[in-house]
Amino acid sequence: IELYHYNFPTTKNFGDITQINPNARTFPNFDLFTGGFPCQPFSTVGKRQGQEDERGRGTLFGDIIRICEVKQPQYILLENVKGLLTGKMADYKEKSGVDTSAIYNRAIADLTRAIELNPNYAEAYQNRGVVYSWEGGQDRLAIADLTRAIELGVKNAQIFSTRGSSYKIVGELDSALADFDTAISIDPNYGAIYNNRGLIYFERKDYQRAIDDFKKAIELGVNLSAAFTNLGLCYYQLGDYDTAIDCYNRALSNNQNFQPAIQNMQVAYEAKARRR
Repeated sequence: IELYHYNFPTTKNFGDITQINPNARTFPNFDLFTGGFPCQPFSTVGKRQGQEDERGRGTLFGDIIRICEVKQPQYILLENVKGLLTGKMADYKEKSGVDTSAIYNRAIADLTRAIELNPNYAEAYQNRGVVYSWEGGQDRLAIADLTRAIELGVKNAQIFSTRGSSYKIVGELDSALADFDTAISIDPNYGAIYNNRGLIYFERKDYQRAIDDFKKAIELGVNLSAAFTNLGLCYYQLGDYDTAIDCYNRALSNNQNFQPAIQNMQVAYEAKARRR
C-alpha cells in the first residue's frame, strides 16, 4: 500500500481491501471495479485450495464480491486464471454466487461484435475461441475460432495448446498431438502441455513417451500432484507397482488430500498383494 501511494500520490487510497466497509459513508460509489488477485489458490498448476489456501491468498476474490454486491458497479474487470470458476473450484464458484453462464454469454457477445466490426481481428477470434473452450460442449466452436486466429497470424504457444485441448476433448487425438508438439516447439518450458500430451500417450498405451512427458512436467513444476499421479499410472500399467506407489506418495506430499493419488495407491497396493 505504501509503494502504491508512493507511485500514485494523488490517488485516493482506501487501504487494505479486507478491511473496507462498502456501506461506510466515506467509501464512495463507483462505476468500474478493476483488479488482479493471487491466482495460485485457483490455478491448475497449484494446489487449488481456494478459500482454504494455506497462505491466505484465496479470500481476496470474496472481498471483491462483497464490495461489488453493495456498490453494484456497471463494469467489473478482473484478471486471473480460468481455474477460478472451473473444475475443482466449482463449489467456490457456487459459494461466490457468480453466474458464469452470464459472464460467458456476455464475453461471446462482445467478441462476436468485435469480429463483426473487423472480420480480420485475429485476437478476437483467439479470445472467443478460448471462451468457447471453457464452456462445456463448445469445443468445435473453439477449434473453428482458434483455427481462424492462426490463419490470421496468431502463432503463440497458448493458442496451439488451447486448440490441442479442444481436439483432445472431441477425440481428434492426432490433431491434438500435432498442436501440443507445435506449442512445445514454440515454448519448450510451457509445462502444462507436457502433462496434456502425456495423457494422450497414456491413452494410446505409449507409456514410455507418457512417462517422459510427465517427468518433464514435474521438472517444470507444473501441477505436481496430477503429474506424479499420472506418472504413477504409467508405472502401474507397466507392472512396476513399487514405483507407482512412490509416485502416488510424491503426489500426496504436494497435496495430502489429492483423491486420485489416494485411490490409485490403494489399487496399486492391492495389485502388489495379489502378485505375491
